Amino acid sequence: MNKLPQTFLDLTTTLKDRYPWDKWSGAVNMVMVDQYMAFIKRSNDMPSHKGQLGFFGGHKAGRETPIDTALRETWEESGIPQDKFEVLGLVEPVFTSRRRLIIPIVSRFREPLEDFVASAKTNGEWSDLILVPLEKLKNNDSWQYAQMKVDSDYKIYFCPLGADQCYMHPENLEQEYLLWGASAKMVWNYFKFQA
Repeated sequence: MNKLPQTFLDLTTTLKDRYPWDKWSGAVNMVMVDQYMAFIKRSNDMPSHKGQLGFFGGHKAGRETPIDTALRETWEESGIPQDKFEVLGLVEPVFTSRRRLIIPIVSRFREPLEDFVASAKTNGEWSDLILVPLEKLKNNDSWQYAQMKVDSDYKIYFCPLGADQCYMHPENLEQEYLLWGASAKMVWNYFKFQA
């Protein structure tokens, strides 16, 4: 397994000049819990990305690092203290549909799955907690993609998530979710790097 870049400097050195590093605007926390990756469904009341699957995260504040931003946002959105996460490293950034550069970090929740589910309390920005088996996410057969051309060719990744495959909280959630967009690209990049 490849070791993820541990600092912002490591990440920028690894990826050289591929991104406008001084323009990153936010970070997300790709949380591993036991053998799952945690996603949230954004509340239908949110002004942007309503109803979409994503990660805990948001905009940077001041001179924060991507790790600082991701952990602070996770605490604000879930109520889980920052010291409950072991940071494993950073993943290649992704541009959102609004051309914002987001840097994902990967962390591991230090306690069992049941503690994560019991601890995560919404601040109103999300409604559902979906934990997807890592085996499903790293299986290429789980994914579909579409090719698009705007300024250049790029792929949009899709991963359908069924209730029969995931751990969902609360349990009376929708039967199907679709992981797509920037969050899907982050997951794809993570497992591509780990290959």
